[in-house]
Amino acid sequence: MYIFGIICYTWCAEFEKAPLVIAHKSVVGDFTQVRVDKPWTIHYFHVNTGDANAIDVTIMDMYDPKVFQGVENVNSQGHVSHTEPKLGVQKSFSFNVTVIPKVTGTYQTSRARVKYFNGGVPLEEDEEYDDEDLLTGYSSSPGPVQFLSAEEYLNSNYSIEVIKWACFLIMASATVLAPGLVWLQTSI
Repeated sequence: MYIFGIICYTWCAEFEKAPLVIAHKSVVGDFTQVRVDKPWTIHYFHVNTGDANAIDVTIMDMYDPKVFQGVENVNSQGHVSHTEPKLGVQKSFSFNVTVIPKVTGTYQTSRARVKYFNGGVPLEEDEEYDDEDLLTGYSSSPGPVQFLSAEEYLNSNYSIEVIKWACFLIMASATVLAPGLVWLQTSI
């Protein structure tokens, strides 16, 4: 009975192989505050954690042309479409998209759509993949992002810089003044 279970498991495992593409969408750099009219880069990372190849992995996303100007990997209608012909088992690929925000306010980032075919399904010589083999999913989302005007950006970052420099000067002065005072007391 035990040997029958191993044979059945091995035989069934051949038919259950499938890719599993994990998609991660993130923002490069400081993503909580982005200045309007400056480039904003979004990073797309995909890895196949399944046990079969993923064929024609296509990532689709959208950036509204009224809100964004496309710079890199975005067409004039705001569409992002990147296709990887084959993604092997435990293999990954990534690419960046760069846009320039045109308006101020809070922007809720969206999830990218991922479509791919199951490379674990054996095909005949003249056969092509059909919709039955199509697998779809969605990437993660970086969350809300605040787009600030140049003035708002400088005001929000200026106050933080002043606090950082004040803390640095207090700590640096303590390390200089304390030994100096000790030296003055011993030399008198």
